[in-house]
Amino acid sequence: MSAFIVSNTQINAIVRAASRMGLSYQYAGMTRRVAGMEQEMAEMLLCANYDSVNARYKEDNLPREIVYQIDAPLLPMIAIIKLTNSLAYQSCEFPEWEASESKAFTDALVSWAVNKLDGYDTAPWTIEDDEPAGPVGLVETMNAMKKACRLIVVNVGDSK
Repeated sequence: MSAFIVSNTQINAIVRAASRMGLSYQYAGMTRRVAGMEQEMAEMLLCANYDSVNARYKEDNLPREIVYQIDAPLLPMIAIIKLTNSLAYQSCEFPEWEASESKAFTDALVSWAVNKLDGYDTAPWTIEDDEPAGPVGLVETMNAMKKACRLIVVNVGDSK
């Protein structure tokens, strides 16, 4: 795997989305809220990204400066999910990643953002065995109709 440092704009867009929607997450037995802590969150995410790249390439580079931008791009939830997954992927190479606050943040943000996707609230939570799982093909439709006694199959062909 390769790793790279993501842009400040990407981190700021992620933090802005988390802040605007009131994201809070659990870390070290405490509830952390993003709103009011945007600068700290941006620095934390950038440092984790640097830790990862340094671990991957056996370097010792110090993080560049990041200043949280309140006017960072407002992006659709699907973009926030993908950008957050990208950041997590670029940040996971250092040994402490699994127990890091950055991982707790990115996991919570992705989980939260999925729940905000259009259609999520109205999508089924379960499907019973006797319910159709969604659009089906012709064969499945015919079999279901036969089972419900609404279709009679007649061979129209060569009768010998």
